[in-house]
Amino acid sequence: MKHTFVILLMLALAFCAVSAENTVGMPNPVTECASLEEINALVGSNLVHPAVMGVTDERFCIIDTGDSLIAEYSFRINSYECTMRCAAVADEDISGVYIGGEAAFADEFEGEIQFAAGEGLRLARWFDINGQYCFVLSDPEEYMDEETFRLVALEMKDLTSTVPTTAELEAFYAALEGAYEDSYSQRAHLTVSANGSEGASIEVDWADSAFEYVRWTMTVKLGEDGLLYYTDCTKEQIGSDDSEHPGVNLIYEGGEGFFGLSEGKLFWNGAEEESCRECVFER
Repeated sequence: MKHTFVILLMLALAFCAVSAENTVGMPNPVTECASLEEINALVGSNLVHPAVMGVTDERFCIIDTGDSLIAEYSFRINSYECTMRCAAVADEDISGVYIGGEAAFADEFEGEIQFAAGEGLRLARWFDINGQYCFVLSDPEEYMDEETFRLVALEMKDLTSTVPTTAELEAFYAALEGAYEDSYSQRAHLTVSANGSEGASIEVDWADSAFEYVRWTMTVKLGEDGLLYYTDCTKEQIGSDDSEHPGVNLIYEGGEGFFGLSEGKLFWNGAEEESCRECVFER
């Protein structure tokens, strides 16, 4: 698939000349940079040069939203204007594009890659260990068909993907260790314990009363999309007037789900229970 971008994009461009403005929104302040290497180093991203000849009008910048830094790489391939972004953000759309007055992508992410289109733009986004990536192509005349853009976006996803080493995984899980409190419910407490490069153990306690609480325990592993997945969740109801001998009631075992990670916060948007999906655990 490494040459898919070259073949398909050249075929598409051979039959048309598009005149379009880059309508990707860009919040301020914006700091211009000199290279891909510079913006990747500042954000920890892996934005890449397209594997195709004829790339012009390259521009590199860092966007400071106040909450996070976004690396942005814009360029032109013949008459197509393109923008790529990356940021360590899991809970909101970083594309800067609005379609019909709404953000191009919903906060929830499902699947390997997401697509959107409208306002003369075609968009894709995906996640990995570095965070969220967005690819936007300006195509107001709709010369490029949906399947061609899908293959182009998958090629860009493949080019940006990184496979962490054992040492990097160990450092990643170690950095997650510690105690967190849920800023949404203000009733849940989460503890992370690293298991070397193999993953991390998570324990969540949610107080129902002064004498009773619910406990979830699970082992998470980093997925290719940057989410922390688990398949072994156990849920228990724990409580007694005698704190030294609490009663334990097993509710279920083998639960599946995931946590999102952004700027040091753990988002339990992949929880089995709907009431837990708004939890945002902060140190």
